[in-house]
Formats: sequence, structure tokens, C-alpha cells
Amino acid sequence: MKLLNFKKLIAPLLFVLILCSFNSCCTNRGCFGADDMNQIYFYGFTPQEVDTIVIKRFDRNSSFKTVLDSVQAFSMPAEAGSSFQIILIDDQDKLHIDFDYKIEIPASGKTFTISDFVIRKERCNTGFLCNDFYNDLNSYKLNGKVTATSGILEIHK
Repeated sequence: MKLLNFKKLIAPLLFVLILCSFNSCCTNRGCFGADDMNQIYFYGFTPQEVDTIVIKRFDRNSSFKTVLDSVQAFSMPAEAGSSFQIILIDDQDKLHIDFDYKIEIPASGKTFTISDFVIRKERCNTGFLCNDFYNDLNSYKLNGKVTATSGILEIHK
């Protein structure tokens, strides 16, 4: 008799487990943050000004004294009428919160410093059996002034 009752419970129990597993799946969306800084948005610049930029990396809090390395990055074509240009940085050269940077724009002669990244752990892809976190970029200093952000590095002319 107990075996018969157990068999009757297996089907509904399996159904509930399968249903819960579908609802508990992580959404598996991209959680881009401070660990994925491979783009810089330039506002107010012409495409010709930012078609090539130079990114110089420095030790954090080194007052931009000794360059550790330097790379060139190139803009992607912008949509007509766009108010910004996007500079893509190769993944092996992407910006990291443990360093300070100088962004040089040879065509305009302008130089910008980026330092003092502030991050915050945020949840991403949460579900019943998963709970991912990522480092969200909260703010950084641009030319010494704190710039709050929604996770994107922005430079305004």
C-alpha cells in the first residue's frame, strides 16, 4: 500500500521539480561592468577628432608619472546624427580599475585623465539556484573631477 501511494506522489513531485527548474534558470544575460571596460563614449567630438586615440596606462595613484604601456584605439562608425562616438578597445588592452589612464586625442591635442574608479557589487542573472554578481562601475575621476556613471566611460568635449 505504501509503495502505491509513493508511486502516486512521484508524478506530481516530478512535475513540480521540472516546473521549478524552468523558473529557476538564470536569465543568462550579459552583465557588463567594470571588468568589461572596452569602450569609451566621446560626446561632442567629430569623427575625425576621435578616429584614433592613444591610451596610456599608469600605476594607480602614481600621479601619472611613469607610463606602463600605451595602445592605440580606433572609433567605430557612428550613426548619422549621433551625438557621440564610440572607441573600441581590444579585450587584451581594456581598461582595468587597478590602473589610472591618460586618453590622448592627437587630432585635437586634448588629453584626459581617468582615475579613482569606484565599483559596487550588483546582482545579475538571479534565479532559484543561481545568483551571479558583477562589478558595476559607479564613478571615476575625469581630469580630477568625480564623474558618476551608469556603467559607461564617457568623455565630453
